[in-house]
Amino acid sequence: MIDLPKDTCDDVFEGEISRSSVIKTRYEFENGTIKEKFFIALSRSPENNPLVFVVTTSNPEFFDKHPEFNRDIIRITAGSLDYFPLDTIIDCRSVLKIPRDTLKNNFHSNDLKFCGNLPSDLISKIESIIKYSRHIARKDKKLILGKY
Repeated sequence: MIDLPKDTCDDVFEGEISRSSVIKTRYEFENGTIKEKFFIALSRSPENNPLVFVVTTSNPEFFDKHPEFNRDIIRITAGSLDYFPLDTIIDCRSVLKIPRDTLKNNFHSNDLKFCGNLPSDLISKIESIIKYSRHIARKDKKLILGKY
């Protein structure tokens, strides 16, 4: 647990979270599985609630077996970014919306770490994938892309 008053902790969180932030946090998926994962913040507006993210994985087997999804992912070579020590895939087939309060609570209890910011060229690639994606709802695209 971070030993700061909640308001101070929330202010630190708000000062750190932005479009392109890479965070590592615990997350409970719809199937009930709880995993620690890396997420990339994509919300167009810093005031959005919930915030919009794409998830990453260091387990490429699914994508190796299903090359039809290659246009929906970005592969990152191990170590090319400090926070991804393993070969990593940014999965742009879907977005996750996570309430700010959930993220703040995770941060306050040391279950959320800010890792850095994804380089702008990779954010541009993600935006391009999302723009043409058949998997992402139009309303979610607007949260990420604004008008397109």
